[in-house]
Amino acid sequence: MKGLSYMTSFGTLTNTMTRQKVQIINRLLVLDIIAILLTILYAVYRGQLSENGPLIVTSSYSMIVYMVAFILIARSNEHIFVSDAYRLVPISDTGLYSANLLSAFISFIYLMVTQFIFSTVAAAMNFNQLLDAFKKGLRDSAPSSANTSEVLGGLIGLIFLMLAAAILMWASVSMVHLITSALMAFLPDSRSRLYRFILYVVVIAASVYILSKIINPIGDLFTGMGNGDSFYQIYLAGFSLLIVAALESVVNVYLLRNWVETIN
Repeated sequence: MKGLSYMTSFGTLTNTMTRQKVQIINRLLVLDIIAILLTILYAVYRGQLSENGPLIVTSSYSMIVYMVAFILIARSNEHIFVSDAYRLVPISDTGLYSANLLSAFISFIYLMVTQFIFSTVAAAMNFNQLLDAFKKGLRDSAPSSANTSEVLGGLIGLIFLMLAAAILMWASVSMVHLITSALMAFLPDSRSRLYRFILYVVVIAASVYILSKIINPIGDLFTGMGNGDSFYQIYLAGFSLLIVAALESVVNVYLLRNWVETIN
């Protein structure tokens, strides 16, 4: 019964956090659609819209949307860690952290699906020509010995690597935030913005240095397991990022449990 109660609380908490983050993404998507339509209409008005114009415009805004969405999701993650409303939920700190990170992952998958749909709709306006260009690009970029399944595996691997990188960056942002929050309690003036800024700079610099020392050996280990011409290198790189994210998560849960207090 205890396990069932934990799973119910974890699932409910994850759903709540996911809905919150999806709402943030939906507001961003509305702005994305408006920007795409206005840009296309302006290009039509100027008589400068090419056959590939809609897809180029959609893809350009997509990169901006991904960056902004990542920042907004990270901000939501960190707010949850210091919020009374979530910290008082009857669930372990490990469960809270896991639910928060899982909800971020699900919401980012949702964003990727919506961006794929937007790009598909834009590409449908000139599908045959774009399909031929895509095939030519695959032939030019893939090794001469690669077959269709290997190319597809490489594309899936790039998506996996992108998601692994996002998880690592969210975990890294959380680690910097939680370490800084814990250290602020020992400063003479914990509300000083100057102290907080200096502390953030020091923690970020130290974290980047330590992570570089951890990621490089793990990356070298996985690199030695694969063939240099194999698409499996992409998956190995993704797994190395996830291992580092797991190590950071252990530190984050420890800080959350023992050192970080709520502020709202």
